[in-house]
Amino acid sequence: MAKTRSASEKAKLAKQQIAYRQLKITPRQALLRLDVMAISVFRDVRIALSAEAVLEEGNAIVRKDPYKPRPSSYEAVSNSLLINLAMSLARLFDEGTRHWHPDNRHTASIPMMLRLVQFPSVCEAVSRKARRWLPNDFHLADDNEAACRKAIAKALAAYKSVAGNPAGRGLVKRLKNIRDARMAHNLPFKRQGSQPTYNGLFVLADVARVVADECRLAVHGMSQSLEDFEDIERRHGAEFWRAAFGNGQGSDIGGNTNL
Repeated sequence: MAKTRSASEKAKLAKQQIAYRQLKITPRQALLRLDVMAISVFRDVRIALSAEAVLEEGNAIVRKDPYKPRPSSYEAVSNSLLINLAMSLARLFDEGTRHWHPDNRHTASIPMMLRLVQFPSVCEAVSRKARRWLPNDFHLADDNEAACRKAIAKALAAYKSVAGNPAGRGLVKRLKNIRDARMAHNLPFKRQGSQPTYNGLFVLADVARVVADECRLAVHGMSQSLEDFEDIERRHGAEFWRAAFGNGQGSDIGGNTNL
């Protein structure tokens, strides 16, 4: 049975939620954090996409021919890739401890990064910085600012596709529960509920890829296609599994295998 909150607890929660929607740091401080966050998130997304691409290619070979003899280390390698993918995504969508104000959490993640750029004062600061991407080409300042604002909007829209609906929020919650109970800790007596599927993890990876790409552009003025990086990693993964299996070809799959 769900616990009923008292009037004082409800008032305290409401006050806390209002405080969380307020920015406790200056726009300049937010810019400094975004400089670090955008790089850290971009790096973690590369790790996740690499694991996802190689995992997809291995699964594709198995699904194409389920009776094909597998290398003796197939399960060990696949499980390691899966854990790496899940841990990277859990880190990327982590909101940090709820006991602290978001500005005091110092968590480099997608929710914390996008929370900052949603504040008008921070968005303005990032956009003004974008005008100086090419200091010797002043005539491009307006175009650069527009590109920055567009990138921020695309990143927010991508994240909203997960955070803005119950299914997406449930997926992130299940991933967090698995990380806490099975990967970061060993809590066999904690009720874990349903597990994320491969498809669920791939959806989060796609969202993370868009957010990381767009925020890298908005914050640093750098355009580095993570989609191209994923394609390269997929080709490398196909080469690896062909060597491991002896032959066979990898391709995209859409399985619903549980984590």
